[in-house]
Amino acid sequence: MTLSTKRPLEISNSEGEIRRRDSRTFRETVKDLEATNTFVQTRLTDPRVDRRIRVALELLTHENYALSYSTVMRHVLRVVNMSDSRFRHLFKAETGLSPTQLFKVQRLRRARRLLGTTFLSVKQITATLGINDMSHFINDYRAAFGETPTQTRHRLP
Repeated sequence: MTLSTKRPLEISNSEGEIRRRDSRTFRETVKDLEATNTFVQTRLTDPRVDRRIRVALELLTHENYALSYSTVMRHVLRVVNMSDSRFRHLFKAETGLSPTQLFKVQRLRRARRLLGTTFLSVKQITATLGINDMSHFINDYRAAFGETPTQTRHRLP
């Protein structure tokens, strides 16, 4: 996954279609979680990135178990002293991801880690992460990792 701040207006995919880069879906974003994580880490230390966005990245990637997205976003907006719409616009311009996409990616990574390091059930993990819709979580997890959480649990030692 290539994310950059100098995004072209259009990109081509393997089928020769032309589409706007901004039309990237959540499922496309989570396909390569490690690239997303590496990208976020480089943005945290890049002095060219707006300082408010670096602070927001720190807050959004902090392990806020069980806090809802709206609670975390209210806190982030208060800390960076920006309106919601201005923040979303600047965040997307600086990172190539929306705050919602980043938050979901972080939750999926935490879920995978909890599956491998605890004996919590999938239901308990979703509750720990503050996820209310189990089927939506399972679909997102499958899109990101190519298997269900239960399959991951059985596969890991």
